[in-house]
Amino acid sequence: MSSEMQVDLNSMVNQILNTDEIKNYITEIGNPYYILQLKRLKANLLQVGKKALQSKLRLSEELRKLLHQKSLLENTQVMNEIYEIKKLFVENKKLFSDFSDEKFMNMNFMPEIFLPMERPIGP
Repeated sequence: MSSEMQVDLNSMVNQILNTDEIKNYITEIGNPYYILQLKRLKANLLQVGKKALQSKLRLSEELRKLLHQKSLLENTQVMNEIYEIKKLFVENKKLFSDFSDEKFMNMNFMPEIFLPMERPIGP
């Protein structure tokens, strides 16, 4: 925690402990344990904040691992599908060999090439 944030926290804790309600509660209860707990409010807040941060970091790491595993699984599934397609082509090679003399695709127009970063050739 930065020093500026610690100063802010100290001032907020002091504001809480200096309220009339808290002062009256401390004088009425008279139990030193409860008084000590109120005075340790800052330390307790920091400890709970640290636990919450550790929990967040642990959850973030678990989420990262889960997403990584999911992407690996998806990649494996894609590779399996590609393998199955190749296997089908190899098994049915005769069906596809009949097209060897024909054009695979006919284009009725010339493609337009757009090169936005091209430089002129020559001087």
